[in-house]
Amino acid sequence: QKIKSVIAESGHSSFLGNIAVNQAAQQTNTLMVNENLLLGEKGQADSAPQLEILADEVKCNHAATITQLDDKALFYLLSRGFSQDAAKLLLLQAFTKEVVHHIKHPAVLEHCQQMVAQRVAQLLRGSHES
Repeated sequence: QKIKSVIAESGHSSFLGNIAVNQAAQQTNTLMVNENLLLGEKGQADSAPQLEILADEVKCNHAATITQLDDKALFYLLSRGFSQDAAKLLLLQAFTKEVVHHIKHPAVLEHCQQMVAQRVAQLLRGSHES
């Protein structure tokens, strides 16, 4: 399970996830990851992935990251002629691409990609509409 959030300017994201493995679920192998990308100085992300394991033979992991756009990647793109906005858009597209790339149905994939691209563009423009 992977949950990604892009938090604009002064936005706030809160994630509380729980993996519960009961005693009969031996040999369970699971992973929960929460990745957050802050676009502004005032944005906040709270992340609390949790594990509740009642079985002995399991492999369960969780992780959380909270970060901003990579300054080195942004500098690299700027030095290659990208504008500031185009460079940020490219980095955001890279972060969000993983959200929909597993969708197998072409029409559904295209629709979801358009929705994500539209929302990313809104975030870069500073629009906080849903």
